[in-house]
Amino acid sequence: MKKLEGDRVFLRRINENDIKRIVQLSNDSEVSEFITIPFPYTYELAYDYFLKSQEWIKRKTDFIWCIIVNNEIIGTIALKNINLDFKSAEIGYWLGKNYWNNGYMSESIELVLDYIKKEYSIKFIYANVFKANINSILLLTYKGFNEIYSINKNWKNKGIIEEIFLIKMI
Repeated sequence: MKKLEGDRVFLRRINENDIKRIVQLSNDSEVSEFITIPFPYTYELAYDYFLKSQEWIKRKTDFIWCIIVNNEIIGTIALKNINLDFKSAEIGYWLGKNYWNNGYMSESIELVLDYIKKEYSIKFIYANVFKANINSILLLTYKGFNEIYSINKNWKNKGIIEEIFLIKMI
């Protein structure tokens, strides 16, 4: 898994030392409203996720990067459910609230799309976004994703939420 560097952001593999900062950033009700992690998000839950992620990374089914700006973690971005047989992968991401609307996620998505296009034979990327997350839907649309369908999904920690499924051919 490569480190990826843009003009303003740097993406590197998540490591155990990142957990405390990730918990700090994601323990905001406005952040957690749009992502699937529970609120409040404990260190134990984050550590458990980190351990699972290391196994996924070894199997090359998922890649998880920390988004770094000015030597500080501001969020994460991941390629999940990488399937080389179907030439597909899912993209997921979040940022700490103080970093919204600064173009950091736009640049991070571009780095990840370039990486997956160059390094793997992936033909399409998809994303599932909560319908209420208008900014994320707009960002993905701006990046060339198209809305395919919406579905009501029952999340254990959030109840029934309408999700939008978007896809991008690369």
